[in-house]
Amino acid sequence: MAPGYIADLIVVDDFQNFNVELVIKRGRIVAERGRPLFRLESADFAVALNTVQVQPLNAHSFRLAGKPGKVRVIGLVPNQVVTRHLWEEAPLRDGELVSDTARDILKIAVVERHASSSPTRRGTS
Repeated sequence: MAPGYIADLIVVDDFQNFNVELVIKRGRIVAERGRPLFRLESADFAVALNTVQVQPLNAHSFRLAGKPGKVRVIGLVPNQVVTRHLWEEAPLRDGELVSDTARDILKIAVVERHASSSPTRRGTS
């Protein structure tokens, strides 16, 4: 946020409950305490139907081959929306990267939903 810029933001009560107290869109308050300050109009959502084009996924889809060494990890900062870029030893099992719940290291995936987008870059970063 800076003078002269248009803001889209939300104000929450705290980072534990995350109840939205205020919504600002294009610099204007549009909702307070869970209630819109505008009139809701009906909309035709037909254009959104059948827009998710994802190939079938199963457990094998999320397997990542790995080798001993460090991998990138997203580090959470308590009570903050920022994260840290960390490198941690890769938990491996039978040559695959796996989650390590004891150290709170979990796998995360982004699945491309548009068939016409660039090819999947699984395992690259």
